[in-house]
Amino acid sequence: MTDAELAELYPRLLAVASIVVLVAGLVLTVLHVVALNGRRILPERTARIAGWLVFGLAIGLSTQLMAAIPWIWIAAVALVGWVFFWAWQEGRLGEAGVALIGAGLPWLLVIGFFMVLLRADPLVRVIDIRFLYVVVALIVIGIGIMLIVAAPRPAPRQARALSPVKRAMLLRQVIEREQAMGPMPAPLVLAVLAGFAGSTGARMLLGSTIEPIVRDTMSGAAFIGLGLGVLWVATPRRVVDAHGVMRWLVDAERRMWRERFGRRLPRIVFNLRQLLDWLPDGALSLPLRIEVLAAMGRVDEARDELARLPSETAEERATEAELATFIAWCEGTVDEAAVDRWAQELPGIEDPSARLRLRVSYAVSEARRASISRDPAAVDHLLAVRPLIGPVGSRFHDPGAVGVIIVIVIIGLVLASSRWIFGLDAGGL
Repeated sequence: MTDAELAELYPRLLAVASIVVLVAGLVLTVLHVVALNGRRILPERTARIAGWLVFGLAIGLSTQLMAAIPWIWIAAVALVGWVFFWAWQEGRLGEAGVALIGAGLPWLLVIGFFMVLLRADPLVRVIDIRFLYVVVALIVIGIGIMLIVAAPRPAPRQARALSPVKRAMLLRQVIEREQAMGPMPAPLVLAVLAGFAGSTGARMLLGSTIEPIVRDTMSGAAFIGLGLGVLWVATPRRVVDAHGVMRWLVDAERRMWRERFGRRLPRIVFNLRQLLDWLPDGALSLPLRIEVLAAMGRVDEARDELARLPSETAEERATEAELATFIAWCEGTVDEAAVDRWAQELPGIEDPSARLRLRVSYAVSEARRASISRDPAAVDHLLAVRPLIGPVGSRFHDPGAVGVIIVIVIIGLVLASSRWIFGLDAGGL
């Protein structure tokens, strides 16, 4: 094989390797999503290690295939930094070392292979620049091996030391862990991979038979259509139902406060102080005022206001226990007596809608408590009341799902217009 033929083999080899890694990532993600939906095929640890390796290979191949494009390097470094920060927080830095090994392998093997076959002229180059690439790849692989052997583990964080904002996000994080693949939702990863596969397939089928602008548009449309379809199918039912319960409770409370105030609560609250100032004076707004004060960390004021609540009916006593439980949660403690009072008062509430709202709120409170230790049972508390509330909307109704849809649409639009944005041929690999 001549030097010219070897030079032409280089991009082809990288392209084939990239397609193989894409297919491997797609298969692993499908198996992971299947496992999230209740049927595990690969052992969990095997799937995790394989996933880390494929992630690293994808980073190594993408930077090698498009090494001359600066934004590829910026995106790759940012992505690796974000994933490794997550791995450190989760105590999985040793597993993440596998990704570094995978990222260095394409540079080591491919560059090393061509450096041997296509030797540089020593009269032209005293030091072959490819040798430096091989050295850097060896360093990256070495760091990965060191992480596997002796990765540091972060000190455990105490639940009470969490800030109010982080405590408020705990339950949502536990729900999202039901569909996670590393720091990302597995359905989103699968949707993006399937979208790239569909986009690339569309371009291969269309070839050069149609105008480039039409081909690029159809490639982007294939990405968006296939991505959204996969996202709809892949999202686990447990996640949909858990978010549905949370959304139902928010809507029920908004209706309740609208009936009491005669006007709607502001849908977008930039800060809790704004909401506190917005609340009208009077006994009707006292429970919401207590909740806002507790969420702001002003628990002493919240407890003072709590003492003013009436306690003549079962609903009023359950509401008092609900707020006492929430104040304790915001303070980083558990008021077991309030939790017991809350449960005891629920059956005696006469108004069916109030009883249902407080029953669901009780389940959310129990789920919130379980989320401190990231107990998967937190989601079970929510699912236990799911049959009580009826329809909760589609899978895409949750605000988080809307954000995922926007991400998929943006990627599809970028693929469709990448010829003008980046000067590239659009549509995947």
